[in-house]
Amino acid sequence: MGFELLSELLYVAQWYLLIVFLGIISLPITISVCRSLPDRGYSVSRILGILLLAYVSWVLSYALGYSRSEIMLSLLLVCVFSAVVYAKTKPVIDTKLLLRNELIFGAVFLIFLIIRACNPEIHDGEKVSDFMILNSILKSTSLPPHDSWLSGYKIDMYYYFGAFTIATLTKLLWIPANIAYNLGMSLLPALAAVAAFGLGYNLTRDKKGGIAAVFLLVFAGNLYPAGVISAHALSMTTSPWWNVPGIIDYWGPTRIIPNTANEFPYFSFIFGDLHAHVIAIPFVLLAITLILNLYLSKKLSKTAIPLLSLALGSLFVFNAWDYATYAALFIMVLLIQPWKFEENKSREIFRDLLKRLGIVIAVLILGLLMFTFFFIDFHSSGIQGIKPVITRTALLNFLVIYDLFLFLIVSFLLIHIPEFRYKKWILVILAAAAVALYFVPNFQTLAVFVPLAFLTCIGVYFFYSNKDMNRLFISVMIALGLFILVFCELFYFDDLFSGSNERFNTVFKYYNHVWLLFSISSAIAFYDIIDKKYRMKKAVLVILSILLVLNSLYLFTGTFARTEGWNGSASLDGIAFLKKADYGDYDAIFWVKRNLNGTPVILEAPGVSYKDNSRISAYTGIPTVVGWAGHEYVLRNSWGEISTRIREVDAIYDTEDNNEAIVLLRKYNVSYVYVGNVELRKYQQRGLQKFENTSYFEKVYRGVYEIYRVLP
Repeated sequence: MGFELLSELLYVAQWYLLIVFLGIISLPITISVCRSLPDRGYSVSRILGILLLAYVSWVLSYALGYSRSEIMLSLLLVCVFSAVVYAKTKPVIDTKLLLRNELIFGAVFLIFLIIRACNPEIHDGEKVSDFMILNSILKSTSLPPHDSWLSGYKIDMYYYFGAFTIATLTKLLWIPANIAYNLGMSLLPALAAVAAFGLGYNLTRDKKGGIAAVFLLVFAGNLYPAGVISAHALSMTTSPWWNVPGIIDYWGPTRIIPNTANEFPYFSFIFGDLHAHVIAIPFVLLAITLILNLYLSKKLSKTAIPLLSLALGSLFVFNAWDYATYAALFIMVLLIQPWKFEENKSREIFRDLLKRLGIVIAVLILGLLMFTFFFIDFHSSGIQGIKPVITRTALLNFLVIYDLFLFLIVSFLLIHIPEFRYKKWILVILAAAAVALYFVPNFQTLAVFVPLAFLTCIGVYFFYSNKDMNRLFISVMIALGLFILVFCELFYFDDLFSGSNERFNTVFKYYNHVWLLFSISSAIAFYDIIDKKYRMKKAVLVILSILLVLNSLYLFTGTFARTEGWNGSASLDGIAFLKKADYGDYDAIFWVKRNLNGTPVILEAPGVSYKDNSRISAYTGIPTVVGWAGHEYVLRNSWGEISTRIREVDAIYDTEDNNEAIVLLRKYNVSYVYVGNVELRKYQQRGLQKFENTSYFEKVYRGVYEIYRVLP
């Protein structure tokens, strides 16, 4: 146990030092590009370094293959590029800024490392699927990677670049994937925290704004735990969310709106799914930071456009759902910049408009061109169109999720609304309209949307008129977040979810976007509410304090539930749980990892999504004929090939005819057959006995279970 702990600590040190190194070598680039930001881009240097390494490695892999030596060459090229930038710009490194960002990054990394060590299992949720993709990439020597759950096929229907980024760090350091998975899940919130701090600081020029952004984006929860505690205190037997659940609960706060998911960053970070939308969070914040820099810039550096193009373009391959949102943010903030003109007003406006449109077109086209190889390979089959929503979100559920953000944003806008004639009457009418709109059938959220839209428009006009660039930027983020929320109440993207679950993916994905947009906006709102003088300030601060406490309860209830009360021994090994759960699978997995080179096909029983099967392929990256069938169907939107494979794999295991089995094994180029717990329970013993026939099979592994090699 001592040796295992020491090994894991060494892996942690390697991982941490590599991220620090990538941050340092990218500093000359961020400093030279982010000249318009008070922190000069220090807060996103690590994210940029990781992105540059992953991108260069990804591009070179198409020519040189994907290997550790190719990644080392990519790292060298990034270092050379940074050295050239340093030689040309001679940036001065601010050690105080560097140490402050390092402190934030290190502290948050350590917090989530401890949380991961208390629940490291790669088991529930999407973890097995995510781990399969990670292992598939690590086992692949070219891109796109092979699909370990559908032998002979590539992962060319899914945005795999996030997993590729984690895999590249893993491959470079030679860290076991079962450790790297949890190191990656500790890295993401740390990167997000330091980037959020940077955005808050850059928009307020004050550490209070940065700290508020870290809390609201990374650590804040919602009102669900407070509601549950109140229900228990009042001895209620039912709640707006059916029966009254237990207080110690990490899952309930993400399932507030029926038949959807309203996950938020802190839940995602402690739950531990290394999923595309989670990996993308730091890179979204990088894109927002570079957009803010461009928005504030009076003169662009030569590398600003290519880097922003890379950051925005990468969002499509990290998590395609993100791209449109942040491309829209980029377009909106660039077009809303205050116009500059002198003598000929119309000519100056026209010239400035052409310049802005040129930048927009250049960034968006270049960003997509940078990932040409991905689009050549990509075969999406997920979204079939857009349809109108039938059942909308109840106002109570909406407020439980967004209460803190809405209070901060509305307070922020009210504070900044200038005095004008009939202002009080207009606000009274607005409040009355909100009450009346609550009674609109099946559209209660209009009571929030209409007043917030009005206040946001007033805010945009006021900040634009006063050339308050930072608050104008925030107002645009609020407007975009509001637009997304309204969209989710009117339409949904038609994918493979149907019936009552039709809104699931739309709400799930876009509510994450709103959380990021509103958390940054709310951090600046928090700063103004604390810093400025206005009427009823004491009452506002009291309400704000209460909401902060209530929305912080999940830090205790969710974390305590997820770590199971901090019980058990700490470890970062994501598959160590199998030693007790199924030692036979555990031992077989490590035998496969040690003894099978390349990517031979190994036969397992067809997988059922979210069940304990398809482990050998998922935990090793060795392809099987068909893994989790439900997941493959969702990704490929075609049942024909999958159902055929399920039927024929069942036939291989069940048939007593050696010749029939061999024909089917040859059809799928199967080299090995696994007979484990799932196979022993599912198939007849008479069918399994044929694998003992030494004329056709060789037993190469004998533990609790068996592995047979198919003889040529």
